[in-house]
Amino acid sequence: MKIQKPSTPSSCGPTKRAHGKANHVLSREMTRQMLTPQIAHRGLGFDVGRYDTLEEFGHAGDDAGFNAILIMFADAGKGVAIMTNSDNGPKVYQQLVRSVAREYGWPHGQ
Repeated sequence: MKIQKPSTPSSCGPTKRAHGKANHVLSREMTRQMLTPQIAHRGLGFDVGRYDTLEEFGHAGDDAGFNAILIMFADAGKGVAIMTNSDNGPKVYQQLVRSVAREYGWPHGQ
């Protein structure tokens, strides 16, 4: 299994844009809309909210035999994306998220 370094603001459009960096795909206003709750805790394409003191956004999904999750912290410009080719993906990625969070001092590490 290959584990890649957690993403940085330069590798995630909404996080990059939230930090005021140039982005030719998303306008600042569109990014704000995407990361603002529209209905309950849902933005445009992302679940959004706060985890401890950090703004968090992400998305999870699955299909037969596949599971994936994205967790990003807009304020910190950090995040992790995990994709599995298993129906047991949530069991795998929950542990991986905790492990990455502990390693990098994110709130999900508790």
